[in-house]
Amino acid sequence: MNRPKIHIPKTPLDHLLEALPFLLVALQFIFIIHHYADLPDSMPRHFNGSGQPDAYGDKSTLWFPPIINLILVAGMIYLARFPHILNYLTEITEQNAATQYRLAQRMLRFMAVLIAGLFGYITVSTVYTGIGKWDGTGRWFLGVFFISIFALLITYVIKASKEK
Repeated sequence: MNRPKIHIPKTPLDHLLEALPFLLVALQFIFIIHHYADLPDSMPRHFNGSGQPDAYGDKSTLWFPPIINLILVAGMIYLARFPHILNYLTEITEQNAATQYRLAQRMLRFMAVLIAGLFGYITVSTVYTGIGKWDGTGRWFLGVFFISIFALLITYVIKASKEK
């Protein structure tokens, strides 16, 4: 794998896409801290495909989603710094490296925003379900989650395929 190692300058959008997921994760932690004292000892810790809670646990388990979220977001943002090690649909050459790398980096950054938002929604749903304001994530959540992920990936594949 002798791919060119080139620096891709970040645009203002790239800077926003790197900062936004960390802001969403921070808001997730702040939301939990704000509501923690009012939470019951037993909180939903899993939702079924219909969005209804189907497993409960200690309220301390509420910290796991934002911690996992932070790890995923940090990993994706960090990985975007090394586009030459990623897998591509086409052979990377000197001529297409900048375009393919930029697309892959942008896809990872958008994915980080999407994941941060989805984990944030899970946290809000868990807290509000625990205190009785909501009754789960909603029936639509799982569908929106999968459609969002696949729409991002399909968009990337289409754009990357056009830029051979």
